[in-house]
Amino acid sequence: MALSGTIPSSQLREDYKEAFMGKVEVLRKIYVPVNEDNLHWYLVIFDMNQCQVILLDSNPDPKKKASKIFSIKQLALYLEGMLQHESFYDFESTIRPKVSEFPILEALGIGRQRNDSFDCGIWVATWMKNCIWIDDYNIYVDDATRMRIAIDLIMKSYNLKKNTIIKAAKKNYKKIEEKNKNLVKK
Repeated sequence: MALSGTIPSSQLREDYKEAFMGKVEVLRKIYVPVNEDNLHWYLVIFDMNQCQVILLDSNPDPKKKASKIFSIKQLALYLEGMLQHESFYDFESTIRPKVSEFPILEALGIGRQRNDSFDCGIWVATWMKNCIWIDDYNIYVDDATRMRIAIDLIMKSYNLKKNTIIKAAKKNYKKIEEKNKNLVKK
């Protein structure tokens, strides 16, 4: 939304501040998942304590690095504009962060998704979930990771289809159980 230029920072501020951000004085990191060309997800972290921007990409394309850095700079300017508003601060004396001046660092030595996979969204979700309190971005994604993310999404209270999905899963499980019983009888 920020990179498309269609939503002013004032509107996004109203929509997301209370739900996702809070006051700058206690804000450690701002996580921004970015969708590149509707094909690939990567994560940009604005580290407010270290005054740096961290790029996490599970499948980086060297040909797209320059455009990715340009997009991150645009995102930083947008965020900086948003963070100028007084509603983000408890104290008038708090210095407004200049996130557009933070250096952009690409995390090195982190895991990479397999070339034949489409797991970039899982990587982004896992980084966001697991790296809140620690700065170790070297994660590993496997079937258990995928299942954990799926279960977390299904079981959230705001998931309006939660009961429908659970009911369908139970029905499917009973079918599989019956099929397995029939295999054993033969």
